[in-house]
Amino acid sequence: MTDTLHPDLIAASALIREAGIAPPLPEDGVAGARRQSDAVSDFVTRDSVALDHERLLSFAGPHGSIPTKLYLPDGGQACPLLFYLHGGGFRQGSLHGWDGALRRLVRSSGVGILSIDYRLAPEHPFPIAFEETLAVMRAVIADAAVDGVPLSGFAAGGDSGGANLALAAALSLRDQGVDALRYLLLFYGVYSTDLAAPSWRRLGGAFGLSVPQMHEVWQGYLPDAAAVDWRVEPIKADLAGLPSTRVIVGNLDPLLDENVALDAKLRAAGVASRLTVVPGYNHGGIRFAEIAPMIADLIDAEGLALAAAFTPAG
Repeated sequence: MTDTLHPDLIAASALIREAGIAPPLPEDGVAGARRQSDAVSDFVTRDSVALDHERLLSFAGPHGSIPTKLYLPDGGQACPLLFYLHGGGFRQGSLHGWDGALRRLVRSSGVGILSIDYRLAPEHPFPIAFEETLAVMRAVIADAAVDGVPLSGFAAGGDSGGANLALAAALSLRDQGVDALRYLLLFYGVYSTDLAAPSWRRLGGAFGLSVPQMHEVWQGYLPDAAAVDWRVEPIKADLAGLPSTRVIVGNLDPLLDENVALDAKLRAAGVASRLTVVPGYNHGGIRFAEIAPMIADLIDAEGLALAAAFTPAG
């Protein structure tokens, strides 16, 4: 398996640089990281074609109104629904930044998506994002409908910090006896505060995500270190009873080892888990579907697998 970044990702990075979008300076802090992330989002989604049925919705939550974006397959008929949590280290990212990726996933799967715009750290540290994720999921599952559209089943997923939230919420639903999720779709998730794994030592900073960056993420999300529990480190929870799960991570991602470990622990707990290690892939990038063909292909493949999860056997 190659230790070289995929040519499509090299080309995508070059396009972003040519657009004048520079990495944030350290002294710009979280605000600078958010400005850069939003600029990238604007650039990578500029050619994305909207679905016929998209709508901004809000839900009541424990910390105020929670914005979401609903994407429905063509026809707007009854369908399964994937709850999606965007990445960004719990401190950046937005609904529109994932438009291209989520529209493509809807088109390839025929499954609707509800993207949840949870509040961001450090202004809103743990457990706020977790509690908002859970509140939206519970409300929609209880109604078995969203925006008047009946729902025929449920899944949850996300990327990076969003995958953490999706997995933690799935565990909480299981513990509360809510047996509604049929599938988990987890892209390159962060599931532990441990930064000592061999993949961190080998890949941290080499292809983007570094140990100092991850330290900043955890310091913002967890200002009180004593607050760490399974909702922050879901890999340490009892994973039995979770639905079928897809774990996707790049071979150049410093989170590689903990994603491999999560898959192994899921299977040991009796969960039907499947791991995909993508050659030439570093951390992030799922929102590059419009400018990186390998990302588009990855989403299409996962869309087919998501569709199959809701297809009756036989």
